[in-house]
Amino acid sequence: PAADDAGVGKREQELLAIWGRALGREDIGVNDSFGALGGDSLSSIAALLDMRRVGVPERVSRGLYQGLTIRQMVREEAEAGGASQQVTAVNGIPVATIEMPVFLRALGIYLVVASHYGIQHFEGNPVLMVVSGLSFAKFQLRTIDKERSVLPVVRFSWKIALPAIIDAIARQIAHHAFHPLSFLLIDNLLEPHPFGAYQSPYYIDVLIQNLLIAAVPLAVPTIRRFAVARPLVYGIMMLLTCWLASILVPYFFDPTHAWTLVPQSYLWLLALGWCAAFSSTRRDKLLLTGAFLGLNLISYVVGGRLGWNGFPGRGVHEYVVVTTLALVWFDEIPAKIPTVLVQAINAVAAASLFIYLTHIAFKDVLEGIWNHLVPGGWPRLPLLVAVPIAMTGGYFVWRLWENVMRSIPVWLGRTRQAAPAPAAGSSATGSW
Repeated sequence: PAADDAGVGKREQELLAIWGRALGREDIGVNDSFGALGGDSLSSIAALLDMRRVGVPERVSRGLYQGLTIRQMVREEAEAGGASQQVTAVNGIPVATIEMPVFLRALGIYLVVASHYGIQHFEGNPVLMVVSGLSFAKFQLRTIDKERSVLPVVRFSWKIALPAIIDAIARQIAHHAFHPLSFLLIDNLLEPHPFGAYQSPYYIDVLIQNLLIAAVPLAVPTIRRFAVARPLVYGIMMLLTCWLASILVPYFFDPTHAWTLVPQSYLWLLALGWCAAFSSTRRDKLLLTGAFLGLNLISYVVGGRLGWNGFPGRGVHEYVVVTTLALVWFDEIPAKIPTVLVQAINAVAAASLFIYLTHIAFKDVLEGIWNHLVPGGWPRLPLLVAVPIAMTGGYFVWRLWENVMRSIPVWLGRTRQAAPAPAAGSSATGSW
């Protein structure tokens, strides 16, 4: 802890323990912000839920996303009247609020799984990229600024890459189809879509590539200082650059749109999430909304080979528009919903990476069992049964991964001290 952390109170010690569990480290001071400590979207939900569990008011706990320190949060909690253990209920049903980014991440994962199970015209990957851009801006920028290096982004990318690589290896072993280059997570750059069987998941490839591309300019001290000082202006500049790239690169280098899943196809979505993260005032929100809808309109009018998302004749999906505007205008769902549903949404968001990696495997297993039980395979496996089972399976795979990672030393770019296990009943979660 820092030298000015003297006189740490009991409540501050409680929150220090919560942050320590979420971050997997003990060298935390009450005057550190979550992002500057290396927090990211893999750990933010964990801290948020545990703070709510011990009665930190919702308005105060959201300060985690605003860069508040533990000392500042405890001070705000005291000014708000202290901890609140009262459970809000409507007609006898416990209700709570949920963070908009968490809800949209869970929705994106649902769309991905539903589309792969036969609900056509759904694509959750664009939604996930927008939310990932917000997470990148909220957390990685603070850590990059503190460490004066882009290594935090490399570490975060490694967190995502490791389970993806293991998943690719396992599927290849199971199907006797070996593609060693898949372990570099660059399949989307090697051949047109669709890729060969059992290669690395293309969305994870694109996400990691975009995170690293977005981090490169921040390695330059002058650019980094500008991004920290004026993050929304920097984000809009990044958005305009990425928008032009998403249009011009395919036009000049891929007129047949064979390579549709390359970084620039999704990089503008990451930039949208960045902008949403820093649109704090009404003026900012109006400016970003106008810029986004204006660029969307230009893409729609141009049409044809200049489809914004890299696909010929296609503009932005409607739910990408809704996602972006929701992130810009709302911090949380503007209504309270049943606590059980909030917990389920948090769980899906927490396990999103592992649901994404494993739902196809669950699909194969479920369909194999169904076809064995139902001769001829008709009627088809009901989607209302298959999708929740696949998502629940991914959640349990995530819990298994979390337990394994606590039990064995894993190099993630720096050595972390072991943190105490979560208290009984804790609903610690995280998301990519």
